[in-house]
Amino acid sequence: MVKEIAPTAELRKWYGHDSSKWKEFKKRYKKELSKR
Repeated sequence: MVKEIAPTAELRKWYGHDSSKWKEFKKRYKKELSKR
């Protein structure tokens, strides 16, 4: 399911579509995925 790989609500809220946070978002998201 898509929900199983979607970023957490907390991460999405932190990112807030702010392009200046993209690199850090990718790093945090990959970390989330590795813990699943």
